[in-house]
Amino acid sequence: MRQLLYVMQFQGHAAPVSGASNVLKASTTAPSCSIATVVGADGVHGTLHPTAGGTAAFESQVTFTGETAF
Repeated sequence: MRQLLYVMQFQGHAAPVSGASNVLKASTTAPSCSIATVVGADGVHGTLHPTAGGTAAFESQVTFTGETAF
């Protein structure tokens, strides 16, 4: 099987779901990109560079079950 490597940086927003005090809906997108990683004396640094192609979209709902859990 061929190995597939990918990196995507999703950005977007989350907002409360109407009528549910403990549920958030997140909507995000990520454009096609390439990543460059450099290891040097001061550590590891990565940068994302836009490339031709499409955009990925991701939506989800998160239900909080406690102050620090979902």
